[in-house]
Amino acid sequence: MKIEYHFLIAFLIANLSVQYEGNNWIKIESGTNKNLSEVAFLGSKRGVIIGQSGEILITDNAGLTWQPRNSGTILELHGLSVADDNTLIAVGGDDFDVSAEENTVLLRTDDGGENWVKQQTNVDSHSFTLVKFITPERGIITSLIGQGDILETILTTSDGGNTWETFEDLDERTYHFYDVQFSSSDTGMIVGCSVTLNNPPWLFGFCDAGVLLTADGGATWTSLYEKIDAATDIEFGVNNTNTIEGISHVTNQTWIAVGNQGIFKTTNNGKEWTFSEYEERLFDVEFINSTHGTAVGSNGTILRTIDGGIEWNLQESETTENLTSISFTEDNIWIAVGNKGTILRSEMGASVTFVESTEEVPADYDLKQNYPNPFNPSTTIKFSLAKKENVKLTIYNTMGELVEILLNKQYQAGNHSFEFYADGLSSGVYFYTLKTSSFSKTKKMLLLK
Repeated sequence: MKIEYHFLIAFLIANLSVQYEGNNWIKIESGTNKNLSEVAFLGSKRGVIIGQSGEILITDNAGLTWQPRNSGTILELHGLSVADDNTLIAVGGDDFDVSAEENTVLLRTDDGGENWVKQQTNVDSHSFTLVKFITPERGIITSLIGQGDILETILTTSDGGNTWETFEDLDERTYHFYDVQFSSSDTGMIVGCSVTLNNPPWLFGFCDAGVLLTADGGATWTSLYEKIDAATDIEFGVNNTNTIEGISHVTNQTWIAVGNQGIFKTTNNGKEWTFSEYEERLFDVEFINSTHGTAVGSNGTILRTIDGGIEWNLQESETTENLTSISFTEDNIWIAVGNKGTILRSEMGASVTFVESTEEVPADYDLKQNYPNPFNPSTTIKFSLAKKENVKLTIYNTMGELVEILLNKQYQAGNHSFEFYADGLSSGVYFYTLKTSSFSKTKKMLLLK
């Protein structure tokens, strides 16, 4: 998913609430020994993995088997983004050799990963490190612009990546970026590490947490360094870094970030953060819904939460390789990838959010009253579909303002249930609405904290 910058790290004794779970992960043959950097899925079956030396793998069976595809480059691919049902963008480069004839690459596919085309850019850079496309036209990349990863900057496009504009107004700190995620078309965060320009990390071997927030789709960015730095009293310095390596939007204004020191959480879009130490370096984190998430890290570390990140369960992974990226299919099957061609697969999330009826198909549509009600902090919402439909399940407050879109995709006919976790919401009355092409219903629920 990201470049590993090899700073000397002093790992700390964990005080994070972690329990141990048995083995739910199966090793999948990748056919390569190259380091794999990122994985992403388009729907329930098709997935794409990128990695070292231009490696690209695809699956059509939810990760059971993987086949190579020609990328047309030997450069390392660092970032991967899904733009729509068929379009993906991958970026990479040569991180240190600025004299290389080809030192950046931006690849685009419009057929789900079968064929990749190099897209020329107007960017003077020697490596692209991250990519996130909000639509097939609107996207951002981060780019190294100095020898030896000296400086990193943010660029935006509105024409599908043909031309890019540089965001010039970062604060007095300099950044290394490791992950970027958006909770909506406007709101997103980039995480990494940062230092003042007077103390570059390549001279002193350390850097502190770096988090940037956008509220306008990436046009402008605000530093949250002081906010996240206040969450921990650890003294960072020479050979003791605080690097944020992955971030996931959980629900509403709640985000969870992971790094080499542990796990950070905010429930108000980064204004305040809490922190829990963990002994292994964590590289990535993803959430299926507001309660169920997975983080991966060094030495085969896999952590799982089912309560929105309050407690994390350590799972057997049957590998000691670093796991760098985690993703899931539309049917909530998890895939983790890492060094030396490592691919792990788990179906433990396949029944996390929805339980399909294996009995009779409902005669009609229905939206049930949530239970329990009142609730704190979670409640279950059940509904029935008489036929296969695109389902949109949303939460509104008493002012009629949209709080969160819980669901917006297609599901089979049957009885379904969704566990809603109201982390970050204040006590009060909320309304949940189920809409399909032929059905709409709203019910009231009460959150009491």
